Amino acid sequence: MDVLSWLLKIGKNPDKAEGYSPYTVYSTAYRTAAFDCWLWDQRGAYKHPPDDEDAAAYMDYLAVSDTSQTAKGKAQEGLEHFSKRLYHERGFDEWAFEYSFDGSGGNHQPQDFLTREERRAIRQAALNKGAIPAYDTLPGPRQRLPVCVARRHRSRMQASRKRRPEHSA
Repeated sequence: MDVLSWLLKIGKNPDKAEGYSPYTVYSTAYRTAAFDCWLWDQRGAYKHPPDDEDAAAYMDYLAVSDTSQTAKGKAQEGLEHFSKRLYHERGFDEWAFEYSFDGSGGNHQPQDFLTREERRAIRQAALNKGAIPAYDTLPGPRQRLPVCVARRHRSRMQASRKRRPEHSA
């Protein structure tokens, strides 16, 4: 079985015969093809399968190249996928690299979003806080919501002023 078919059918988890998505396989093919081209340029020929020394030399080349960290990380992931296939199908040692590049794209912000139900509950609590009517329950045209909110806000401001003791100098 060729590399791409192996990745698609069983490459992600060989013990469970679970493959990568077609998009991941396409990306891996693109990146390993770049490695193949680099190898061809270096040797004037292609060697199948490439060995760990070839892969390490390519990573050394990428490390000092004018390529983004993400692109380097994605290239490394592609070679790791290729190495995984050689390990499982042919019994080769998995490739280890001197460098470790991050191919995640650099977005390290927490992905802590509210669910739809949580947003709905927060909105309802905010609407109930000042007795501001829900948009869908307004009598008459909905354009009056800002007027209604302003009126409620003004009356709360006036009430809070009445409760404050006057300061005298």
